[in-house]
Amino acid sequence: MNRLTDRARVIPRTLIGTTLTAARLPLTTLERVTGQGGNTEWPPAMAFESAEATVETVLGGLLRDDELVARGRLRRTRIAKLREAARLDTLADAERMQAAHELQERREEADRRREQVEQAADRREQDVERQAQQRKAAVQRQANARKQAVRSQAAAAQTAVDRAERDAKLRAADATAEALEAERAALEAEDTAVAIDDTLDGQREARRST
Repeated sequence: MNRLTDRARVIPRTLIGTTLTAARLPLTTLERVTGQGGNTEWPPAMAFESAEATVETVLGGLLRDDELVARGRLRRTRIAKLREAARLDTLADAERMQAAHELQERREEADRRREQVEQAADRREQDVERQAQQRKAAVQRQANARKQAVRSQAAAAQTAVDRAERDAKLRAADATAEALEAERAALEAEDTAVAIDDTLDGQREARRST
């Protein structure tokens, strides 16, 4: 009796398997075209296998075919594990993307900080150079001021020397003029005396003649 029952169940089971295989042919063709053959985690393949599990479980229950039910449950368990693995892969991908994003942000922040440090260093260098130029300019102004003061003092001293020389020359000229005036006066006096002598001599000679 059991053998007859088992044989009676083999026919529907085989028919169900054949029907499901035939129904999967378009999907099999699509797998070959898209290069997804053998990829049990491909979403369309997983969806079809999930449908297969439902058909086997439901029909196995109606036919009281424990083997068909077990096959359907096994498929369901496998699909559940595949979906969980896919979920974990998706979660891992998301975590990797998040980690990559955070790493990129840290790198960008490091680049910003490095740029800020470089800019601050450039500003400090410019400030130091500007202060050095200011000190150099101040020293140059002081040196120029000292040179100008020395020139002014030298010019004042030269002016004083020139004035003293001019005054000395004027005094010498005045003394020379006075000496010449005195000599001229002496000569005039001498000429006058000679003239007087000549006049007196003439008068004496005239008296002698008379």
